Parts: sequence; structure tokens; C-alpha cells
Amino acid sequence: MLNVISLEDGKSYIITNNTTVKKNLEELFNKSFTGDVLGLNQVWLRKEIIKEVRDILKNKGFI
Repeated sequence: MLNVISLEDGKSYIITNNTTVKKNLEELFNKSFTGDVLGLNQVWLRKEIIKEVRDILKNKGFI
């Protein structure tokens, strides 16, 4: 997974070809991948994405 940030556009683009990662990120952000790219309407740092995933897993009782 690669997170590319466009400061000019104020957006993040997540790139992955892993189908499991795609499915989880689509659920997290409620958006769909176009090919291997997920465009987000704001800048997300990797650490922010990881925090969101951990919070979801914690709420579901996985951690």
C-alpha cells in the first residue's frame, strides 16, 4: 500500500493491488477503488489511516 498526497489538490491517493486491503479501505472510507487507486477528498497521513483502522478493530473486539 502506498499513500500519495497531493498538496496542490488537498487530496490523498492510496495505491494497492491487494484485494483484502482494497476491501478494508473501501469499507473504512466508504469509497470505491478505480483500478488500484482510491482517491480521497482530503489529505490523510499514513498514521491517521492506521489509527482509524485500529479504532475500528478495537470497537469490534479484535484488539
